[in-house]
Amino acid sequence: MKIRLLLFTAMLLISCANQVRAQQLELVKDINPAVLDYVPLEDVYVPQTTLNGMLFYVSQDQVWRTDGTQAGTIQLTDLFSYEDQYIEKLTTAGKYVFFKKFYQKNVWLFRTDGTVAGTFPLHKVSNGAFLSDNDLLEINGSIYFAGNQDNKSIDLWKTDGSIAGTQLVKKLQPYEQDRPGSLSWFMNFNGVLHFLVTIGRGEDAVAVLWRSDGTGAGTQPGPVVPTPFYMAAAGSYMFFAENNSLKKTDGKTVTTIAQGFTSISTPVAVGRTVFFSAGTAATGQELWKSDGTTAGTVLVKDIFPGGTKPVPTRATSQILITPCFFQPVPAKRTLNSGKVTEQRLAHLPLQISTGQLDKIICTQSWSSTANWHL
Repeated sequence: MKIRLLLFTAMLLISCANQVRAQQLELVKDINPAVLDYVPLEDVYVPQTTLNGMLFYVSQDQVWRTDGTQAGTIQLTDLFSYEDQYIEKLTTAGKYVFFKKFYQKNVWLFRTDGTVAGTFPLHKVSNGAFLSDNDLLEINGSIYFAGNQDNKSIDLWKTDGSIAGTQLVKKLQPYEQDRPGSLSWFMNFNGVLHFLVTIGRGEDAVAVLWRSDGTGAGTQPGPVVPTPFYMAAAGSYMFFAENNSLKKTDGKTVTTIAQGFTSISTPVAVGRTVFFSAGTAATGQELWKSDGTTAGTVLVKDIFPGGTKPVPTRATSQILITPCFFQPVPAKRTLNSGKVTEQRLAHLPLQISTGQLDKIICTQSWSSTANWHL
């Protein structure tokens, strides 16, 4: 019996060793040989996207691409990096990857096809404006982006990746020096571009929700909405919280669904239903749901009767990503009340690609509490 048990244990260990060997991660290329061992968690996020079986990503504020081999991992840009002017986002549309970069004292829209020769500035976006990651969006094969070249107006532009195909959609708002405006919060809502035109700053800021079909005539203003505009799209409406009320908009008008809450969080859409955390004097902070009607906005469950304990106001979800590339990140040790805590993010997924790795389940947060499993 003991011999059989030993044989079974040995076979099990050999099988586990083979599985570990099969899943072993392999360094593709050391692209940052001088980088220190410690990487702050706040610097972990890597802008990335995919095109034609290649992963495009940003390292040291330069754009790279890889096909998973050392020879196929190349640097596409060699541009001067300005402080606080980093590449925030890579966007794929059609045959190209687009990004914004501070270049020759202006912000430019770049495009790349994955070759050095095919990577170049396509169109000047603005004079000295800060880079943003929420005013560049692909819809139906076109890239829409904000333009303010001469500081005289707020403009909406679109491009197909060619110089000839880069065109002004519409001048939206004259630029006022005393009340500066901005074009941001690009959203794909049911296949139509929606965005905010915000005039003023701080408490005096007024944000108007616009929509566009890519033509001047089809680019029209809608209702005034809160800024920032955190919304959840479900069915034919965008749901959002404002002034302790749950509201919805179809891009043309705003309807109040439920009001009178003592507090309310940003809704989360699941199918055609939105869920949100809201408080009342009777129940305290609890989980609610809505189908978009007043009658259909109800308490899901009184999780803590009497309002003695609030439910979490921040919803989290899980994503299944397979397969993908990884960025190695070392552990970070912090000292809290005399206690040493180690936060280890062994490998952060960069993007879905053509690699052959096992499935990964990860939380949708990039914070220090994120958990990653291989």
